[in-house]
Amino acid sequence: LNYTFNCMSTTLLTIDDNNCSAHAIKGIALLYLGKINEAIKELIKSNNIVEASSVLNNIGIAYLNIKMYEEGLQWLIT
Repeated sequence: LNYTFNCMSTTLLTIDDNNCSAHAIKGIALLYLGKINEAIKELIKSNNIVEASSVLNNIGIAYLNIKMYEEGLQWLIT
């Protein structure tokens, strides 16, 4: 993780675009915060770098949380 702290803007954290773990962690954190659409974007970024079953499951759970059941099941079953 590349940390960038700036009290005068909304940017609190920047992530190396090639770090799949960082995207996965950020996605899970956003999921817990209820920021589902943002979580999905981060989790998909992680999955595009390296596919992991835990990330696929979290993407599925995120879609289920916003009642996109078919999309969610596709990620869970993959």
